[in-house]
Amino acid sequence: MDLGKPPVIETSLGCLFSRIEGWNVLHFGALWERFRGKYPLAEFPPPILPMLEPPLILQWAPGDVLIPIRSIFTDKSKTQLVQLQTDLFMHNWRKTDQTPNYEHYERILPLFKEDWATFSSFLKDEGLKRPAISRCEMTYFNHIVRGEQWQSYADLPRLFRAWRGFEKDAVFGNIELAAFNVVQVIGRGKVTMVVSPGVRTLDGKEILQMNVTATRVPDGSEDKDLFAGLDDCHEIALKAFNGFVSEEALQKWGSKK
Repeated sequence: MDLGKPPVIETSLGCLFSRIEGWNVLHFGALWERFRGKYPLAEFPPPILPMLEPPLILQWAPGDVLIPIRSIFTDKSKTQLVQLQTDLFMHNWRKTDQTPNYEHYERILPLFKEDWATFSSFLKDEGLKRPAISRCEMTYFNHIVRGEQWQSYADLPRLFRAWRGFEKDAVFGNIELAAFNVVQVIGRGKVTMVVSPGVRTLDGKEILQMNVTATRVPDGSEDKDLFAGLDDCHEIALKAFNGFVSEEALQKWGSKK
C-alpha cells in the first residue's frame, strides 16, 4: 500500500523497557549533550502513561529515586525528534509547513537506529546496564479534516469499515460527536485503533483523530530483536490501516495499490 496523500501528520517508533538501574535526572542533561548537535532544542512535556488496564495511576512521593520525566530533543525544523522517558525511547517524525512531505518507514527506521546507537553508547560509557525491552511500538497519528474527507458524522461509514451508521429517522440519525476504539491481534502483535473528534490547534479546523498503534513483545533485548519487532509493528500497522478504513477513503488518499 502506498498513499499519495496520506492523512498522517506524525509517526512514532521505538520501545518500552524496564527501569535502568542507576539512572537519575542528571542523565537526561548528560545525554542531551550527545544529541545536541543533531537535536539542539529540548522540551519536557508530561510523561506518557503506558497502555494498561484502568485505573491508571502515576505515583511519586518525596524520597523516590526517580521523578517521572519525559524529555524531547528536537531538530531545528521540529520535524525529527527523540523522546526519552525512564521507561521508553522513541523517534518521531512530525509534519510541518516547512517539511510537508510524509517520511516513510524506510526513511525513519535508520534515524531511529542512529539515535538508539547513541543512547546505547551513552549507557555503556556511564556504566549503566542495558535495559530489558518489554515492547516494540509504532504509532501513526492521522488527522482527517472535516470539509475535506468528510462533511458530517453521517459520512463515517464512508471512512471506516467498522462503522455502519444509523437510519436517518433513527434515534441516532443525526450524530453530533462520535468516538470509538478497536483492539485486534494481528500476527504476533496487537493493534489499537482510536478514532476521536478534535480541533486542530494549527488552524482551528475540526478533525477526526485516528491513531493506529501497533505493538509486539520482542524475542529478546538485543538490537536485532528490537529492529525485527519494529519491522513487525510496521507491517501490523499497515495491515490494520488497510483493513480499518474504507476503499473509498483509500482512493481519496491516493492509494496506488
